[in-house]
Parts: sequence; C-alpha cells; structure tokens
Amino acid sequence: MISKNTVWCRRKRKQMIKKFGGKCQKDSCSKKYVLEFAHKTSNHVNGIGRGSYYRIHDVIVNPDNYFLFCKLHHHEFDREVKTNQKS
Repeated sequence: MISKNTVWCRRKRKQMIKKFGGKCQKDSCSKKYVLEFAHKTSNHVNGIGRGSYYRIHDVIVNPDNYFLFCKLHHHEFDREVKTNQKS
C-alpha cells in the first residue's frame, strides 16, 4: 500500500516538473524522462528514499535554487560543481 505522503510527493513532483518546463534544462538536451532536480548550490536536502518529501518541499519553496536535468546532465553538473569546489 502506498502512503499518503508518497502520493503527495509524486503529485507535487509532477507539478513542479511541469512548472520547470517538463524537460531537461540543459541547452543541448530535450529529454522528458528520468528528470531530476539538481540544487544550484550544495545543501543538506537529499531526495533519495525518505528524503524525497524534504527535497520536493524545498523545490516548491525555493524553486530558484534548482535546475531540472535528465539523470545524465544532473551527474555531469554535480561533477563540475565538485571539480570547481576543489580548485
């Protein structure tokens, strides 16, 4: 049985994806599947597992702090951020 919290998270996530344009925000990409919210600056919010409520809530409250990327471009973005932080 799916919890009310899970249903709420899924519904809000779909709404926010639509609000962000419904596709990867990387200029060269237009994928509309396997989309993930990437935080522009590092924060403590993790959207994996039980953290999904906190992530989607943070996206709703602070949409300017996020990009919407496909999984590939999200990982590329995270690698670039980590590389720049080491410099």
